[in-house]
Amino acid sequence: MSLGKVSVSIEAQMAGFESDMGRAARVAEKEFKRMEAAARRNAEEWKSTGKALGLLVAAGATAAAYAMRQTITAMDDMSKSAQKVGTSTEEFSKLTYAAGLADVSMETLVGSLGKLTKSQAAALSGTGEQSRVFEALGIAVTGADGKMRQSSLVLADFADRFRDLKGSPEAMAAGFALFGRSFQDMIPLVKDGGQAIRDTGAELEAFGGVLSTQAGKDAEAFNDNLTRLETAARALATQVASDLLPDLVALSES
Repeated sequence: MSLGKVSVSIEAQMAGFESDMGRAARVAEKEFKRMEAAARRNAEEWKSTGKALGLLVAAGATAAAYAMRQTITAMDDMSKSAQKVGTSTEEFSKLTYAAGLADVSMETLVGSLGKLTKSQAAALSGTGEQSRVFEALGIAVTGADGKMRQSSLVLADFADRFRDLKGSPEAMAAGFALFGRSFQDMIPLVKDGGQAIRDTGAELEAFGGVLSTQAGKDAEAFNDNLTRLETAARALATQVASDLLPDLVALSES
């Protein structure tokens, strides 16, 4: 083959090679653009997902903090309520659980136990209506040590008598005499007897939900400290506003 023919053949082959390379380059460029677009979409999707996850985490943290605050406030309220009715925080938390199952509010429970405590105190004199009612029901007002029994224990004894009397008119009259007008709302709690109340208390204990006296005190202290912090913040804001007010008044007048 002559040199001219070889040259022509090589040029033809080179032209074909360049053409193939051009097609390959165009295909590669197109593929790279497709990959780049896909990468951008993925980045945007991950960015959006990240924002969504961030919002979910923030919302979860806020919800958890709110739930914790509500729980501590409830513990504080229960501790103070136990003090009002003269019973231990542990016993009152059990009684509150039983009352909740009977649709009796803690407010009604506190009011009724407070009235029961007053009835016990009135009965200590040995005269008056309350003394006669306790005696007729066979319920001891004081313990073996001569001290007045906890109202929660007296409530359980009354529940036993109310169940035995099957809610008779005499039982209703005794209830109103000892608990006051709120007794009608207390009937769902006492109608099944004292053992039913004790059983629900044992159930709460099995759940690990009994509030201890120390935990109640800690909840009170925490809420008191938050109140102090809020008061200090408001006091600081008042001081700053007081310092700025003369200038603000002058500016507003001008």
